[in-house]
Amino acid sequence: MVDGNFAGKVEDNLINKYFGGSSSVYFGFTGSTGALTNTQKIKFNRSELYNLKDIGLRESLNDNLNKIICNPGKITVKKESDIAKKLKNKILETNSNDAIDENNDYEKQFSRKVKIEKIFKASSNKITLKIWDLNLEDGDVISLYLNGENLLKDYTLLNKKYKLKMQLKEGINLFILHAENLGKQPPNTAAVSIKDGSKAHNMVLKSNMSRSAALEIIK
Repeated sequence: MVDGNFAGKVEDNLINKYFGGSSSVYFGFTGSTGALTNTQKIKFNRSELYNLKDIGLRESLNDNLNKIICNPGKITVKKESDIAKKLKNKILETNSNDAIDENNDYEKQFSRKVKIEKIFKASSNKITLKIWDLNLEDGDVISLYLNGENLLKDYTLLNKKYKLKMQLKEGINLFILHAENLGKQPPNTAAVSIKDGSKAHNMVLKSNMSRSAALEIIK
């Protein structure tokens, strides 16, 4: 796609024809935006690549019981662990109910469903969050909540990263990205990096006026 218009596609046996039968390959593509920035992605639909979904550099996702890791110039496919499978099943189960949970104070207050995007464990009670507009600044305004407490209110996302320190409680911590608007290009989208000691968890969260993206952080 170029500016929202279909530009072309490649349908071939990429693994055998170009990659020598290897599931770990190097790839490259380029583009130009002048003084602006944009998102450039590739998408594989072949079953040999486990139906890879759109992912960006240094992002990872779980798909069909395998972990797909996308580092600069290289895709690696790894077998998903039993723990990862359980976490994925928990996310699917939690997100399958569209009804407002009367026991969830956030959902009752805002009449919005919480959608768990990721579950991970933290080794420290103190973590550092960075949040920013990954692409073109389009006026996305957000609020952030941790365990029901408002950490940030009516903040307009910028390309410059906003840094925030968070204190976790023992057990499950619920972090919510609340959309105050949809910006010029819906949905409300934020890039998030959470640093836990030397480890960083990177992801893109998308919220709208009926569903709020969330993370479960276990301490």
